[in-house]
Amino acid sequence: MLSDQARKALYELGLTAYEVKVYETLISHGYLTASEISQISKIPYTKIYEVLTSLVRKGFIKAEKTRPAKYYPVEPKIALDYLKKENEKKLIQN
Repeated sequence: MLSDQARKALYELGLTAYEVKVYETLISHGYLTASEISQISKIPYTKIYEVLTSLVRKGFIKAEKTRPAKYYPVEPKIALDYLKKENEKKLIQN
C-alpha cells in the first residue's frame, strides 16, 4: 500500500485516480493481467487498457508480451526519475 504522502505526490505529478489505483495494485500484488487488475482495483474493465497504456507511457509500469499480457510495476524511484526527465524534455521543447 502507498502512504497518503506518496499517493498525494503521485497526484501532484499528474497521475489520475485510476492510474494511482492501478499502480498501487501492482505494487501490492506484482505481476497481473488486465482482468486481474480491473477486479482488484475495482476499475471498470472498459477503462483498464486506457489506464495501463498511460502508465506504461509514463514509465510507471511495464508489460510482458505474454498471452494474456501481464503488467508489473517499475520501482517508484525509477518511475519518478523517468517522469521528471520527460517533464524536463517537454519544458525545453516549449
